[in-house]
Amino acid sequence: MLAEIIEPDRITFVGVFTACCHAGLVEDGMGYWESMVKDYNIEPEADHYTCIVDMLGCAGKLNEASHWVKGMLMCPQPGALGALLAACRTYGNVEIAESVAEQLFILEPGNTVNYTLLSSIYASKELWDEARKVREAMNGRNALKLPGCSWVEISKGHAAQMKNQTETAIQW
Repeated sequence: MLAEIIEPDRITFVGVFTACCHAGLVEDGMGYWESMVKDYNIEPEADHYTCIVDMLGCAGKLNEASHWVKGMLMCPQPGALGALLAACRTYGNVEIAESVAEQLFILEPGNTVNYTLLSSIYASKELWDEARKVREAMNGRNALKLPGCSWVEISKGHAAQMKNQTETAIQW
């Protein structure tokens, strides 16, 4: 982009941070953060923080990720908190998980994922009473897991072709 004299924008940096996370390039990601703020004067948004927290969490840097959540310029968003909670499950960090889950239960009281993650963290540490209490709290709030679904959009011509193939397969 820079070679083509195309200046990166806020969305570009979300993509760059996500790529750094998936590739495990924490140092590079942090350098891009500095560049985003200093070189391009882009004000960090919730999505940027979420990407950095996810990147640090995936790398096992949970304390650092927690500091980033606490240092956000806005109220911590469920995305960043959820990324940190998921990292706590991966690395078995009960202390940070409890703090993060408490915030998520306030922000998203009906989101079963947060309860399930904390319960799973407790169970992995054989803290059965705590795991049970989290499940009971989830049930007490009538939090329901919504069934998964997918949407696929196809053109009319392609739909007709697929219908013919399906009918042929059924006849077989």
